[in-house]
Amino acid sequence: MHSTLTGHEYSSCGHVTHVATEKPGKPLSLEIVKTLKGGVSLRWKAPTSDGGADITNYVLEHRIESGIKWVRATDDKIAGTSYTLQKGLKDDMVYEFRVSAENRAGVGPASDPTQPTKIVEQIST
Repeated sequence: MHSTLTGHEYSSCGHVTHVATEKPGKPLSLEIVKTLKGGVSLRWKAPTSDGGADITNYVLEHRIESGIKWVRATDDKIAGTSYTLQKGLKDDMVYEFRVSAENRAGVGPASDPTQPTKIVEQIST
């Protein structure tokens, strides 16, 4: 006999036989650290909920300012809460970025997007 209690399935002997997971929440405080030639460096905070499973990847997307379609920025696995996208963006174009957390249940909702940002190489003085 099985029973369900708070998202966990227990066998009649009381052992957990299956743990239900949900998609993680949305990442927080996404910000652009700096722009590069053809790229950008970003960081964010992990979501407040991991959905009951470890976050295994973050999915980074971009779109041209006021565009409709979000495009996946990289196929790389992003394990941490920062990433530098070094290619794929056009200089002098204005982009918005967002990030989503992924666990074994799937990809959760996207963060709030960044402010529109022009991609230009920053020169150190």
